[in-house]
Amino acid sequence: MNSDFERELERRIDRLIKVLPELPAPTSLSARVLRTIEQRIRVPWYRRDWHYWPVPLQLASLVVSLAMFGGLCFAGWQLQQMHGYDLLAQEFGSLLTSVGSIWNALLAVVGALVLVIKQLGTGILLGCLAALGLAWAMCLGIGTLCVRLAFVRR
Repeated sequence: MNSDFERELERRIDRLIKVLPELPAPTSLSARVLRTIEQRIRVPWYRRDWHYWPVPLQLASLVVSLAMFGGLCFAGWQLQQMHGYDLLAQEFGSLLTSVGSIWNALLAVVGALVLVIKQLGTGILLGCLAALGLAWAMCLGIGTLCVRLAFVRR
């Protein structure tokens, strides 16, 4: 667009906006804002963020969380010392290996599809997209027809 026209348009809009009177706030706005602030203050400590909790409760929750984490670490260490841990680790490893090989196969198939699509001409790709669009439209139309026939009043 023309930059002179844009500047002139900006000046006109600015003048029109400055002439407009200020809109008064609704009378209930301040009451609603104050009520919302009071409701937030009256929320019990356990529903607030952790850093708003009383300090003794923060310390207690920190100690409990650290104890639970330590217990989890100890349980993991004890699990490694168990007799059946090696068998469990082997089973889990074989599961991950099979999942990894399936993933690699899927990546190979996707890579092959990408190569095939790159080798096809634009006309063939557009034709396939048009055929898919027509098939979708036909399915939509047939589905609409079936629904209308199902709900027709006799």
